[in-house]
Amino acid sequence: MNLRYQIVIGSRFRTKTGKYVSSFRLKPVTGVTVVIPNPLGATFAVHEEKYLPNGHKEKFVATHVESGCAVAMGATRNEAIQKAIRVVTSQAGQAALLHTLRQDVAFRRQIELEEAFDARRETRGSHGLD
Repeated sequence: MNLRYQIVIGSRFRTKTGKYVSSFRLKPVTGVTVVIPNPLGATFAVHEEKYLPNGHKEKFVATHVESGCAVAMGATRNEAIQKAIRVVTSQAGQAALLHTLRQDVAFRRQIELEEAFDARRETRGSHGLD
C-alpha cells in the first residue's frame, strides 16, 4: 500500500569561523508500507530517492514512519527491506529499538515544532506584525 509520510533530513556545514552547524527538516515522501514484526508494533515503509542513480547504495530507504528516521538503505527496494528486517529483528536491534525509537519520535516532534514556529514567524513578519 502506498503511504505518504515525512522523513527527517539532516545537513551539516562549516561556518566561516570554523564551527560545525547541523540543520534538520522534514521532507515529504511517498513509499510502500513494509511489515516488519517488532515488539512495538512500529510501522515501516520504503521509498525511492529518485535523484540518486540506479544501483546507488542508498537508492531505497526503509524508514520508521512515526519518527521519520531511516532504519536501513539499499541499492534495491528488496535490499533495503532485508537490511531493515535484520536490524529490527536482531537481538541487539530489539534491545535498542524501544529506546531509540522513543528518542527519534521526540526528535521529530522537536523539528515539527521548530518548523511551525519558523512558519508562524515568517507569516507574522510578512504582515508587519513583528
